[in-house]
Amino acid sequence: MTQRTVPLRGGLVFCALVSAASAWYGYVAGREMARRELGAVVLRLRDELQQERQQNERVLRS
Repeated sequence: MTQRTVPLRGGLVFCALVSAASAWYGYVAGREMARRELGAVVLRLRDELQQERQQNERVLRS
């Protein structure tokens, strides 16, 4: 029974490719998560500003 071996260079190249793909996926996923969180902050601040404007208009009318 013969056992097939992977050359060291081929194994290193494969590991490097898997590592690069993993790093890229982590970068993209992290960036997307940060974008969503920032979007939520912007929406919350916009809502707070709108509420504050409405309160100011009520005060000015009275």
